[in-house]
Amino acid sequence: MTIINDKEFLSCDESKCVSRVVNVTQTGVDNNEDDDENYKFSYNCWAAGRGTLRPFSCADGYEGVPVSKESQPPIWTNNEENYYYTCCPPNLPNITVATNIIMRHCGDPIPVQQQTTEDSQGACQDNETFPFPRNMTFANGNEDIWGRLEPMDCDSTDSVFQYPGIVRTIGKGTLFECCRTESSTHYFVATSTGFKATIYVQLTISAIGLIVTLIIVLSLILPPIVHIFNKNKSSEEGSNGRKRRGRNAINRDGGVARGTTVASRQRQQQLRFNAYDLYVVFLAIPDMIFCSWVLVLYTRYAKGHITPVLGLLGLVSPTNWAHMIFWGSAVIGFCTTTNLYLNALIANEIFTLLKNSNERRRCNPPTLRKATFKIVIVYSIAFLYFIIIGSMGHRFRNNKWSTFFLVFFYTMEIILPTSYLVYVCITIWRQGLMKSLGGQLKALVLFFCGICSVVYLLWVPGHLIYDLSFSIYFRRRSESQLLYSIGILFCSIQVVVSAGIKLTKPDIRRKVTRLLTLSCCQQDDSQQRRTRNRGPSTTASEAPVSR
Repeated sequence: MTIINDKEFLSCDESKCVSRVVNVTQTGVDNNEDDDENYKFSYNCWAAGRGTLRPFSCADGYEGVPVSKESQPPIWTNNEENYYYTCCPPNLPNITVATNIIMRHCGDPIPVQQQTTEDSQGACQDNETFPFPRNMTFANGNEDIWGRLEPMDCDSTDSVFQYPGIVRTIGKGTLFECCRTESSTHYFVATSTGFKATIYVQLTISAIGLIVTLIIVLSLILPPIVHIFNKNKSSEEGSNGRKRRGRNAINRDGGVARGTTVASRQRQQQLRFNAYDLYVVFLAIPDMIFCSWVLVLYTRYAKGHITPVLGLLGLVSPTNWAHMIFWGSAVIGFCTTTNLYLNALIANEIFTLLKNSNERRRCNPPTLRKATFKIVIVYSIAFLYFIIIGSMGHRFRNNKWSTFFLVFFYTMEIILPTSYLVYVCITIWRQGLMKSLGGQLKALVLFFCGICSVVYLLWVPGHLIYDLSFSIYFRRRSESQLLYSIGILFCSIQVVVSAGIKLTKPDIRRKVTRLLTLSCCQQDDSQQRRTRNRGPSTTASEAPVSR
């Protein structure tokens, strides 16, 4: 190394520079993501300076001091002014700008040409101690905004300095360092406004959607189950009682039963579980699956855990990312398929109902058996798509089959059910089938139309935006994270809005109220108590009518 003039500064050493602000290849071309991987990891002595997100970084606790006579680098990739600096021991005088006695005495490190992390000659022949034995850190910075979280990523190729630690916060940005030992710092800056807005807004919306949807599902399926259970229990008790009371008691009980049948007919009508309720339940199940997935996903973000399942671009290794992001797409694809195909089935049922009503023909509602059979077919197709996209999607990525793979699944998931739905809507409009509607039938049609509209206005755009974030055009850009967050947010909002529309139906709202007040079970028990307490006598109104 060149000997500098003042003996006091003999120990300054540019081989201790560990800045990566400016990465220049041998040909003088600025490094970018498409260059050779080796060009990304050469150290240099260019940085913006103290108090910035690109400080003068040095190894071994040395302090960076700018060299005043050095010009700006020939190529850089940011808008900040970068200065050449050298690294001096911390016990030297505090010099803001170095004088002529501190001079450049070492060439810039050059890219890897052998099998070491950095070429030793470019590191000033310091091959014995560079870089492994040093307790050095790499200074970095990030800035979070809503939907785009910059990880505190320590991209050291030697895997030694891989643990981030926050140094200080500068405005909206955070300065962190990469150390040898693990600290309590998470992969993201959990205290930043962007982090809180991205994580907790999504968690709140998904939690609300999951809770409300779960309440609606339970309110629809629990009352019939409880009624059947209580009915069987009452039958057993009645059978045992009749055996004890004898034949006369049997006749009296029979009279009471016939008399109370008329009084309880309205309640049995309310407890009846029809095919339309079944469709509502199975429309809600994909919403609950999606909200559960989002809650797990963003809870892990909040706790600072990093796994490939998180799916955000650039936060996992390319190999894991290529294999694992498709499971997130598979979850959304499963929910999209079930939502759209079930809406198409409901549109078919409503179309048949409207056509028969317009022709003044009696039309029975779909039976539970037929509705269940159709729902099983839809869920089977959706589950098949889920397995194919999740397990085989990466095999079709960036090859000659990728376009076919994309077109095929978009056609089956979205275009096919949407085309049928558009056909039904146009036919209903052209034939004027909605004009003669009134009462409960019109309310039923408008109810399912509202659910279908929300799916196409929020869920489908959210699905497309989510997939767009993983496209080739956005995959290496900061906008990809923003699109990713927007897509998931759209789908989460759809769950909440759909749940609100379901609550506008009077019978569903009444069943939800009875579930929350536990009146369904209480009324069953009270009805049984009234039947038992009436005793063997009957009134005139309860007596059977002779014919």
